[in-house]
Amino acid sequence: MKRYVALLMVILLTVSALACASSGGTTAQPSTSQQSFGTQERASSKEDDAWKSELANPNKLTIAIESAWVPFCYTEGENADEVIGYCADIAKAVAERLGLDYEFVTSSSYDTLLAAVDAGRADLLYQVAISNQKYFVTQPHLFMRKALTVSIDNNEIKAFTDLKGKVTGNALGGSNATVAELFGCDVTKATTPEAMELIINKRVDCNIEDEIALNYYFSTNPEMLEKVKVVDFYADEDPASTSWKGLGVSKDKAALCEKINEACKEMIADGTFYNIGVKWFGQETIEAMPMYRK
Repeated sequence: MKRYVALLMVILLTVSALACASSGGTTAQPSTSQQSFGTQERASSKEDDAWKSELANPNKLTIAIESAWVPFCYTEGENADEVIGYCADIAKAVAERLGLDYEFVTSSSYDTLLAAVDAGRADLLYQVAISNQKYFVTQPHLFMRKALTVSIDNNEIKAFTDLKGKVTGNALGGSNATVAELFGCDVTKATTPEAMELIINKRVDCNIEDEIALNYYFSTNPEMLEKVKVVDFYADEDPASTSWKGLGVSKDKAALCEKINEACKEMIADGTFYNIGVKWFGQETIEAMPMYRK
């Protein structure tokens, strides 16, 4: 009888030990739900960075930007390879906010810059009217009036409404050309300095230029005020107008569009863009713009 009791005790102890070992092994393995949750976290992290996969170059914001539009974006002096100006600073600030390096694709032709964005060689177009339907345009950081300049002895053109059938010297495809076409004016390709010479030589009738850029041009070429004159301004606060400016992104880069727009909204709200504007245009000019009015 004692032998049966002893044998029974051995069996019970063995079963108990095996049960503990089995329980311990199960506890050491993550549950199916834990493994799934970890996978979801990794997928979410990848999704958060999805916009980076839309960049033209890894970890770099590539910006299509004009190289001869003072004071917005231009090169000068010994640093001819470096683009400076308001738009350059805005673009650099966006890249920094996104935690990216940046690279400029430059040209004096707006059409060439459009082609760079369309072909995917550049992520961002330095400045686009928010009314533009081809690109996604960010929260506007700039509002610009257009100035109409003619020869000092031109008494025929006194306002934009007098431009039908006339010819202006301007960059092709830009917002200035759009305003010209709005008033029935043809466009001959020219930079602002070239346009002024064409006006003086009677080869074009006028020039339409952003007020800020024109003011800068006259500040460095005051002698031109004896040969040409500003006769009218065009400003339209309607969102459908070309006066509002943002950064342009190809619509096939939806995640990147959203990320850049988010950065722009933040920098308008925290004063980053305001300070860049004051640096280049002065406080009075910037505070007159609708988005910065106090």
